[in-house]
Amino acid sequence: MSDHKSILVVTGDVGGARAMIPVLRELERRGAEFDLVDHGFIRDEASSSWRRVSLPPDGAGLVAKLKADYRGCVFGTSVSDTYPLGLARSARAAGLPVMCVLDNWGNYRRRLEMDGQAALVPECYAVMDKLAFEEALADGIPASCLRIVGHPGLASLPQEYGGYDVPAERQGLLQRAKWAGNDRKLIVFVSEPVANDQGVDGRSPQYRGYTEKVVLALLARCLQPFAESIQIGLVAHPREDAHALLAHWETCRGSLVGGMLAAKSGREAVFVADGVCGMASLLLYEAMLLAKPVLSLQPGMRLPQLAFLQKKGIPFFTSDEAAAPEVIGEWMGKVLASSSVVDACELDPEITIHHNAPALLADLIVGLSPNE
Repeated sequence: MSDHKSILVVTGDVGGARAMIPVLRELERRGAEFDLVDHGFIRDEASSSWRRVSLPPDGAGLVAKLKADYRGCVFGTSVSDTYPLGLARSARAAGLPVMCVLDNWGNYRRRLEMDGQAALVPECYAVMDKLAFEEALADGIPASCLRIVGHPGLASLPQEYGGYDVPAERQGLLQRAKWAGNDRKLIVFVSEPVANDQGVDGRSPQYRGYTEKVVLALLARCLQPFAESIQIGLVAHPREDAHALLAHWETCRGSLVGGMLAAKSGREAVFVADGVCGMASLLLYEAMLLAKPVLSLQPGMRLPQLAFLQKKGIPFFTSDEAAAPEVIGEWMGKVLASSSVVDACELDPEITIHHNAPALLADLIVGLSPNE
């Protein structure tokens, strides 16, 4: 009987993993059975009590096992890891319903065809909000499979921030940073492995029009007039070479003070920041929800989906290198007037749309049933 079969869950990159974990906690709370594929970033962050599985290679044996043991497959998306999508295809071949959980804006269709095959349209494509819904439609995703649920990885954001002792944690971080002092505003630069993921020039079809090195150098150049008032804390992406990022910083920082910020996570770095800047990381959106002054700097941006932060209402956004000094100057006016501690009543109202995401996704997952 299918009622006693488990749901199979698979993710790849950090974004998909961190979106999925709160949903799995909710499934566990409800007593719903699931198996987590022992693959990707989630292996290091998921609860050790969750049942892990390793599956046979793609082929008839895999399809047979999926059909025998599972009643549905839930997968997260990745930048380049095709394994979760491939496993979802095998689940479809076994007659199982498939759900895709989106964790960021953009590439809605590409996420379903990144392995070079025709797009795998899932029975349920869970997206974060109306913007993602409308952009997915425009990208060719059928409305029949789209469900707006919020972002499960952001559900706990206000509670985490409310329980975080910003002054004490900030002081501790700055004391551990030999370059830092509590008398300067702390600007957090959120990096991404852009060159590695999308290429360094137009020969790559996914080239953004810039790399993280270009952006950091431009930011440092434009911040020189504020050097006496600020310090820069670098936050590397989990898949990024932090040593290379720091080495590049040393070549372009000029008279700026700063270095790697030893926060436990990018989210905690945002918590202690007076201002947050970067490119298109979800952490910039988190900073916006927490009412921090946010700058998205994307000179020469070639991919329209990278403008999602502008669509979400971030006022300090530019894709024009020539306009960067003026935009950065305006943003710095906000940073210098801001405090690292933001009161709960100041949080962006949009933060509430993500609150019920784990529960809504759990409802959808529990409702998955095989195509008999």
